[in-house]
Amino acid sequence: DKQEKFDTRLRILDTWVKFATKWDRTDLWFGHKSIPYGHNPRLDPGHAFMPNQAGLDLSFGRDTGFFVKTPVSNDLDLELSATLGKGDTWDYHGGWLLTTRVGSPTFKINEVGLFVLGGKIQRTNGAATTNSDLTTVYRVGGDWIYKHRELWKAVNQFSVGENRSDGANDRFVLNILNSFEWYAHPKWTLGTTHSLRYEEPYDNHSSGQTKGAFFGTLSYAVRRDVRLRVNPFAEYHNSTGDRNVGVMFQLCFGCGLIR
Repeated sequence: DKQEKFDTRLRILDTWVKFATKWDRTDLWFGHKSIPYGHNPRLDPGHAFMPNQAGLDLSFGRDTGFFVKTPVSNDLDLELSATLGKGDTWDYHGGWLLTTRVGSPTFKINEVGLFVLGGKIQRTNGAATTNSDLTTVYRVGGDWIYKHRELWKAVNQFSVGENRSDGANDRFVLNILNSFEWYAHPKWTLGTTHSLRYEEPYDNHSSGQTKGAFFGTLSYAVRRDVRLRVNPFAEYHNSTGDRNVGVMFQLCFGCGLIR
């Protein structure tokens, strides 16, 4: 008979120490937080559980290490991170990851950014390492965000690069993300996101593979500091034919404050 297995894992999300400096808009962090992979949403952007392009591409969007953000001019901010390439896991297998983004400050109506990253990372799934063999990754990409007053926001992002491991698994990688949020009412937010990843091996014996995810969200402010979110999702993988669908629920305290 087939036996069911129950498993529980403790996952690191955002755990860091922030140091302010005497320089305007310049901050330093040590700890575990989002890497500057384009417009990489944190745990609680306008609404949480939105798909993360870094997570779909690298298998994680947060990492442990050193982070800095500083302006290079009135219209450009520079973000840098030097991290361990282990994602949200507790184990470490000798990896590293350097990530840099230059883009418009977040208070701009139009945000445009360019980012690059490179390193050796372990493959993860949540708090678990699925492959401790390190994969060499390189990416370059761009993002564009437009905010129409306090009514809606559109996010578009892409990246290209390659993964290298043992030679036989070297491949080209393309990522695209499109997201739209509509602030229908001070208490109600609607949104949708599509994130896609395409990879093609350099050898001539394998075909390209596409995987992606559609996410929707409905967010309601129960009180000024409490939000209830419902997030239906559908994930697909063209090579396996898998179609995973579901709904996630979140009750968030102290996030998404309204006036």
